[in-house]
Amino acid sequence: MGGFLMSPDNEHTKTWADVIIERLLHPIIIILTLLTLVILNVMYIWDAFQNGAGIQSLAATLVPIIIATFLHQYSSSLMDSILGRGNAATRFVVGFIWSIGIIVIIVYFEQYISVPLSELMLSSTFSLLVFSSVNTTRQELSDISAYYYGIVVGVLVYVMLFGIPPGGLKTSPASSAGSPDITRTPIESTDTPSSTPHIRP
Repeated sequence: MGGFLMSPDNEHTKTWADVIIERLLHPIIIILTLLTLVILNVMYIWDAFQNGAGIQSLAATLVPIIIATFLHQYSSSLMDSILGRGNAATRFVVGFIWSIGIIVIIVYFEQYISVPLSELMLSSTFSLLVFSSVNTTRQELSDISAYYYGIVVGVLVYVMLFGIPPGGLKTSPASSAGSPDITRTPIESTDTPSSTPHIRP
């Protein structure tokens, strides 16, 4: 998996600036992108358990990881055909649009549904990046790290234009003015205790 931390440029003659970029800045961007996705996902899971809907949140996180593992083991060509398309510039643009789309959906649209969409999208992004990066030693996926750069730039551009969303990405329907009161609730028993009037003798 270490191949995706290396730059596609394999020339032997490199300046000190090339070494710093390829050996320091490039790996830092890749690792921080993955760590950010993991940390955000864990925060959502933790918050969901505090509210009694942790199982739903955990399930939404595990589904993309299991599917990506299945595709990698039994149908890796499908993932390669999807993520391996285009050059580095195309993948950068896809990552850019995808990251902004995630923020917009989490901040402005998730409040209208009860499905743990945040965990699903964050886990899907993490899974696609990691499992596609496993194959970066192959020529057709040598520019897979361009997705990472697009995602990072997309997030930074959003923050530059609109600032950090209120409460970060962990906005809830209760904290959004004018939003409908739709929250994730655990499945509870429908049995209600019967109340009988007390009749005095």
